[in-house]
Amino acid sequence: MAYQAFDTADVLTGHAHELVAQGFKDAFVYCRDDRAPDAEIQGLLSVGMRIGAVQEQGQATGPAYFTVPQASLDVERAIQWAKETAWPVTVPIFKAIDYDAAWADIKDHWGVWHGGLKAAGWHTGAYGSWTICKSVLDAGLGMCSWLAYATGWGNQGDYRLGLRAADVVQGPGGTISVSGASFGVDLDTVRNPAVLRAA
Repeated sequence: MAYQAFDTADVLTGHAHELVAQGFKDAFVYCRDDRAPDAEIQGLLSVGMRIGAVQEQGQATGPAYFTVPQASLDVERAIQWAKETAWPVTVPIFKAIDYDAAWADIKDHWGVWHGGLKAAGWHTGAYGSWTICKSVLDAGLGMCSWLAYATGWGNQGDYRLGLRAADVVQGPGGTISVSGASFGVDLDTVRNPAVLRAA
């Protein structure tokens, strides 16, 4: 498969032209000042790339992270970043559930996080297993889904369903090299362009 999108936690400022030259059209960045400052966003947009945003603060890899107080803090951080980067309210901000979670683990946290962003005007989406993505969508607490590249999460039937139904499907991880530097990335297939910001 020829992937034309990737997600990364690394800062890409100054490398937009090289990324396009390598065939990439879309990038998902972390909605954090230390990972995706406005200069990076504007640079990627200036060369015609489309951008998606995902929030992962701290260690979102177990149920201990997904408390209601943490959700409130994450709302504040996401809104601050969205305002600083003039993130369009029509483009969702995904939240990473980066482990094999049960809906009960994150339900209360998710409700506060989604509600806070919705009240401020932004749409939300879920990144994680199809079990989580489907639970969010079924509950009306998000508009889109991003299936994690984790075939062991949930059950195989759920993963196969997600491969067909998700708005974004994450592929394998790897590295890309630009200007002699290597960046860690996961490759992605975007099925729904509404999850991306364009210039």
